[in-house]
Amino acid sequence: MEHDALAGIEEFCAAQYYAFDAGAWLARAQRDGAPLAAAAEYLALTSWYGHEDELAEVAARIRELVGRDDPVPIPLARFSARTRYLLARRQNRADK
Repeated sequence: MEHDALAGIEEFCAAQYYAFDAGAWLARAQRDGAPLAAAAEYLALTSWYGHEDELAEVAARIRELVGRDDPVPIPLARFSARTRYLLARRQNRADK
């Protein structure tokens, strides 16, 4: 997976943390498909992101759109660390 594509997904996920919109995930799936589904599936299983039920549903809907046989692995350690960093950075800005 390209670094720029993953960075865009991380930014999107960080923004969605504060303003979750299932429709935005489905619209973004037109561009990022399977990697976005993988991100949603991962985030639905975390204890720190929230929106678990909504993300599980979104992931399932994206998989229906792109097909379940199109797995695109994302580097989960990097994705998790970068998304948390973006959330913390945004929170720090809001606190000032």
